[in-house]
Amino acid sequence: MSEQITVSKAAKLLNINRSELRARLRAASIETFEGEVGLEQLRCIAPDLRLSDQEILERVRILRNDASKPPRDNRIASAQDLAAEVHRLKTALTIETEMAAHYRDIVEELGKKLGTMQTADDEGERRAALQLCKWLREKATSSE
Repeated sequence: MSEQITVSKAAKLLNINRSELRARLRAASIETFEGEVGLEQLRCIAPDLRLSDQEILERVRILRNDASKPPRDNRIASAQDLAAEVHRLKTALTIETEMAAHYRDIVEELGKKLGTMQTADDEGERRAALQLCKWLREKATSSE
């Protein structure tokens, strides 16, 4: 049986909001059980989730630990607590860096594909490629 994760934590894992994730789950006819979804089903609707099983499970562990931690007070943390926090942050940074690199690769591949489409024989395909390139350029250069 696949590892289960709450819909809320799955949305955080995918960097989307819960309502968007729920819409994707409904569109793919993936049911949740008591507010949880399996990681394998999650991969079905998020093919860009290229993290290894170990990375996903580590990120899930981080999300679960964050939710179970009581609010910090102003006490000075022990060296062990600080080392654990550094490890958690390094893991989270590694995962986010890999995801950013993956998305960058997708955008670069999309740009190449659009460049190829702009030289197509079909006028409609050329126009669509030009419009998509314009949109992509605007999104890439906007500060939002």
